Amino acid sequence: MIHVKKELAIELKEVGYDELVTQAYSPKVGLNTCEPTNANASGKHTSTPTIDQVVLWLRNKHNLHCYSIPFVQDKFATWDRSVIDLLTGECLYNNGFHETHDEALAAAIERAVDIVKTKMEKI
Repeated sequence: MIHVKKELAIELKEVGYDELVTQAYSPKVGLNTCEPTNANASGKHTSTPTIDQVVLWLRNKHNLHCYSIPFVQDKFATWDRSVIDLLTGECLYNNGFHETHDEALAAAIERAVDIVKTKMEKI
């Protein structure tokens, strides 16, 4: 399981990520493993979800689907990423290529979090 980086975990906390996780950042200890908990609820710690957990959360809570797909040209493979609005079917983001699936998916998640922030600012 690949967990999101600390910077993204902090952004997720800012947009209301409140699911149970088994890793959290603590200002005193750094990254640590814990029993399933919503570390964001304490205010002192930051939940560090897996990439898969964030993809599900974005889809279920914000109707945003993040994914990466392979792109092969002249026997050279890269990964493209996209964010789709599930209510409209509109592709909100599809720009750039990455060397790995995980990098591409992380980039899509980062963009989806930016979209959520923008929606929150409009409310």
